[in-house]
Amino acid sequence: MRRAFRGPGALICTRMKLIQPRRFYPIKTLWVLAVLAALFVYTTQRDRPAQTWRMAGEIFGAGYSVQLVERGFDARRLAALHREIQELLDAMDAELSTWKPDSALSKFNADPSLAPIEVTPRIAELAALSLELSRASGGAFDVTFSPLFDAWGFGRTGPKRTPDPETEAAARANCGYHLLTVVSSNQLQKGLPGLQIVFNAIAPGYAAQEVADLLMRRGHTNIYVDVGGEIVVRGRNLKGGPWRIGIERPVLDIEPGADVMAILELSDAAVATSGDYRNYVLGEDGEAYSHLFDPRVGRPVRSRVASVTVVANHGAWADALATTLFVMGPEEGLPWLAEHTDAEALFIVREGETGFREIASPGLFARTGYAAADSAQ
Repeated sequence: MRRAFRGPGALICTRMKLIQPRRFYPIKTLWVLAVLAALFVYTTQRDRPAQTWRMAGEIFGAGYSVQLVERGFDARRLAALHREIQELLDAMDAELSTWKPDSALSKFNADPSLAPIEVTPRIAELAALSLELSRASGGAFDVTFSPLFDAWGFGRTGPKRTPDPETEAAARANCGYHLLTVVSSNQLQKGLPGLQIVFNAIAPGYAAQEVADLLMRRGHTNIYVDVGGEIVVRGRNLKGGPWRIGIERPVLDIEPGADVMAILELSDAAVATSGDYRNYVLGEDGEAYSHLFDPRVGRPVRSRVASVTVVANHGAWADALATTLFVMGPEEGLPWLAEHTDAEALFIVREGETGFREIASPGLFARTGYAAADSAQ
């Protein structure tokens, strides 16, 4: 019987079989690499000072601007965020514009049907918000007054003019919030074929809120958003204090920012202003007729109120309330505001030929850190 030869080589082979290679864990490796990358970013960015990052563009025929206070941000991320904001606002413009004949709102306005009409959820949402305020204010706010705007030349059919009584009466016959019904989250119904809606008095504030909400979802906390002059702020400014928002002296045809009458300091709020000092028409009697209408009488507001600034929790409400309170005036508006909302307001009323007087709701100063412009440098 032949015995197998077991020399030195056999022993080496046996030992080599016992040494197994370690298993490769790709997921574990990726986690380790991710942790190392995060540690690298943290150690390289932690000592960078905070900066104010700015973005700007156009929407609704006006401008918008955004400011972020961030530490360790960069231009590439800013550009991506800017694209996302612009896409959001462009989508809103495609829905809500009354200047674009192919917008969703223009198509609704052109449809004479008295049956429920399909609209976008955003249009239905804004219509519901508008009708809620219309009913609460007794008609001081109304988004169905497009025919009257056009009759005065404030809409798409300029130039601005004082219409004759017949034209004005015919336009007014096609208006009235009670003729608009929200059927569902994507359907509206007209009470007469010529009914139209315009969201000019609520859409800019709504858009500012939508942008601010988008930025917060992306993890940003120090935010300033201005859409057509309607503002939403969150967190703090670069100096670590509240955001400072100027209120203009409401002089006719004044350039934006040329004369700041007061300053509001806010951290988490929406601010909107309605005034008669830029968009108006001079009548044959020499009087200035504002683009702000009192829907209850179907005529431009005639009062000594020059502007109303509202501070609220949501951009759409601030925007719509500013128009509503301008129509009401301080005597009617302040008691109504205290009863129906948790917002605050500042009325600037004309006195004499060139003077102004401020009338504020009781909680405005405590909520905003208000100061006169010349004392808040």
